[in-house]
Amino acid sequence: MIHDWKLLFLGGMFINFFSHRVLAQIIPDATLPVNSVVTTNSPTNTITGGTVRGRNLFHSFEQFSLTTGQAAYFNNPTSIQNIFSRVTGNSISNIDGILKTNGTANLFLLNPRGIIFGANARFNLGGSFLGTTADSIKFADGTQFSAQNYQSTPLLTVQMPVGLQFSSEPAPILVKTTSNQRLNIQPNLTFNPVLADSRNANLLKLNLASASTPIGLFSPQGKTLAFVGGDVILQGGNITSFSGRIELGSVGNNSFVGLIPDDSSGWKLNYDEVNSFGNIQLIQGSSLNVSGIRGGSIQLNGKNISLSGQSVAVAANFGSGNAGFLNLNATDRISLLNSVVGTSTFNSGSSGSINLKAKEIGIQNSVVQTASLGSGTAGDLNVSATDSLLIDGILPSLSNPKIISPGGIITYSLYRAGSTGNISLDALHVKLSNTSIIQSATAGRTGGGIQVNSSTIELIGGIPLRFSDIDPTSIFPARTGIYAVTSSDANAGNIAIDTGKLVIRDGAAVSATSFLGTGQGGDIRIQASESVELMNSNPYDPTIPSALFARSRSVGGSSGSIDIVTPKLILDDAQINVDTVGGQFGSIQIDSSDIQLLRGSKITTNAGSNSNGGNIDINTDALVLDNSSITANAFSGNGGNIDINTAIFLQRDSQVTASSELGVDGQVVINQLNSPSTLFIITDADLIPPDTITSSCDLSRPQKIYRIGGRVRPLPDAVELTTDPRTEANVMIKKPDGTIALRYEPQAISTGNCVAQ
Repeated sequence: MIHDWKLLFLGGMFINFFSHRVLAQIIPDATLPVNSVVTTNSPTNTITGGTVRGRNLFHSFEQFSLTTGQAAYFNNPTSIQNIFSRVTGNSISNIDGILKTNGTANLFLLNPRGIIFGANARFNLGGSFLGTTADSIKFADGTQFSAQNYQSTPLLTVQMPVGLQFSSEPAPILVKTTSNQRLNIQPNLTFNPVLADSRNANLLKLNLASASTPIGLFSPQGKTLAFVGGDVILQGGNITSFSGRIELGSVGNNSFVGLIPDDSSGWKLNYDEVNSFGNIQLIQGSSLNVSGIRGGSIQLNGKNISLSGQSVAVAANFGSGNAGFLNLNATDRISLLNSVVGTSTFNSGSSGSINLKAKEIGIQNSVVQTASLGSGTAGDLNVSATDSLLIDGILPSLSNPKIISPGGIITYSLYRAGSTGNISLDALHVKLSNTSIIQSATAGRTGGGIQVNSSTIELIGGIPLRFSDIDPTSIFPARTGIYAVTSSDANAGNIAIDTGKLVIRDGAAVSATSFLGTGQGGDIRIQASESVELMNSNPYDPTIPSALFARSRSVGGSSGSIDIVTPKLILDDAQINVDTVGGQFGSIQIDSSDIQLLRGSKITTNAGSNSNGGNIDINTDALVLDNSSITANAFSGNGGNIDINTAIFLQRDSQVTASSELGVDGQVVINQLNSPSTLFIITDADLIPPDTITSSCDLSRPQKIYRIGGRVRPLPDAVELTTDPRTEANVMIKKPDGTIALRYEPQAISTGNCVAQ
């Protein structure tokens, strides 16, 4: 669960603070060499005068507020580049009308007491807007335009501004609910961004209705809209800049926020000299939107950043140029609850990248996605958490497990000309639960890769989802997991996991799969310094095991491979599966000191009707199979080869096979490692019957080779194997008390100490 109570409390406190409204009026002060002049001709307040220095125009007001329907018209010369307006009185600026300028001038509004943008606030600007509760604006020559120490303000300057200076506790900024005028961000579409594994290998298609956001505070010129203060709260507020830039910054005491001119969008903000941060909240369906011909950029910087209540931050690119980025940077926590953070492209241009960086990141019933809905490339997704990344999907009820999409981190391409982005996750702890996903899905040119680096990774299955546009009466196992999939002739991306401990349980999965076309399924590479554990099938549907899949579900596609390196591998009612219907086969390579397959677990490289079985290579000190199997079987093709290098091989009610129904059987080879002593095998019988053991050994090989096809009993964990140095034991016996004894049976071993059963 994502804990938003603290942020919501703070938001409520500041909203209560803002409820003390002031009279709506614009009153100039007398602090400038040439003072501002306000002429009211209802509903317009025309602002003239002010002090000009070069291309800078300075205004100063005792109060600056607009009631509903009013307008503040800065009637500046068109040669002016920047308009700096400060509020020196003790009133909050409450803007519920229109701010207007001439030409392409940038407008700065500085009020250290706080700023409210009401539901009817609008911009009619040719340049950028920056609203701030900073104390002063600092310029390149070191001078400051201050709303606090205005009596000692030096000569005004022609220089460009370089930053915002905060001293005492900065006041908040509030953007409230806006009108119903909306901006479409993508047309009606039906597509399949989630291509999850299912029992019937169906594509899980998701319906995307017409998506739009209210326009709200709006810049049509692709410029910067920036709001920098104490806590920044959007309470149903909407900020839109076509192909522009939106900046939200929440900072603490004695902070300095840098201003960097940008030719394309107006201004970039730099937070390198900020000492402490505050909170940013988007609640009640708030939106940030920089969609346009090239797609713009969004950047949020704070201590805690929270999006909830169906709030969105989006950037759609409708042109051929490359879009910007969507950055959320928090020193403490990023929290997404019932919200969307996304970039997309509908043309040949790329969509922007998404970058989330915080100590903790929580994503609950929310989607972070980049998408290609044209011929362009979806942006990359980069998520970095110095502590934890928690992704929690939607938990439906068992009586009605119906939903239109899972939550998670997704990059996808819809059409054959498009490409997906890459996903990079770096966190101390990663946890996915309740049908949440990390996924790269392509129906286009290239599938993006997924890289996960974490000390611990835990994937937990939930209630399987019902996708209404497939079959409203059935539940398909759209499961928690990490997916790289393709439904075209392009190859799926690869999945690389570098961790200390990986746990996949309750029907979760890691899958690199080809569903349609001739594309190849991706490879899965897992490196775990402690262990890999696949535990338990889905508690709501036992036919859904916890699993690793590298599959091809189409006749023309090939499967990828699975490679695992870890000291300990445990499968308990779980699967590692590489298979194909008709294409080329991948392999399974496992290097682990301790491998246990329990309760019907499987390691398989089985082939369809026209393919050969894949190869399985296992290197381990001890391999235990309990009612489980390792198979590389085929139907009309050849069976694969299974090579097991181990010092101890124990099995009960299990099988290791490489057969073919119509083709040539594969070979199962178990090579003894480490010492010349006998490879220990326990069967269901207390003692191996000597007459069932025959010689089958290539004496030219340096190690003893066993071809084994029987049922054997696993060694209990507490048993320690020792032998009399005078006589080499070659048979294990189970005593009535359950302990294991070793003894020498001369008849049990034939020439060469090699056996076959």
